[in-house]
Amino acid sequence: MDLRIDDHTDLDRLTRAMDEVSAQAGRLGDYHRTWVCNRAGFETSDVCLFRPIGALVGQLAGAFDDFLREFDRGWGEVADGVLATRRSLADLDDDIASTLLQLVA
Repeated sequence: MDLRIDDHTDLDRLTRAMDEVSAQAGRLGDYHRTWVCNRAGFETSDVCLFRPIGALVGQLAGAFDDFLREFDRGWGEVADGVLATRRSLADLDDDIASTLLQLVA
């Protein structure tokens, strides 16, 4: 995905890209909960040789959930910063346009 922004008036594209990354993180979380950290494959029977690994899957799931929580928090802060920057740029554009209109009037 190309996140390069050549024109600050095209920040809508950046916002859409950031929303897509956030959605991907959500899908990654769903995938890890459903498939990667599923203990069922390690507990097929009482004598399954992989059964001890199943106990560790819970720890892996917890670590991954912690990572995703931290990612969501950090990504939310980045998104808030981008939104604040967009507002600042729009305000600055309005101020410049107003000044230029006054100069030519």
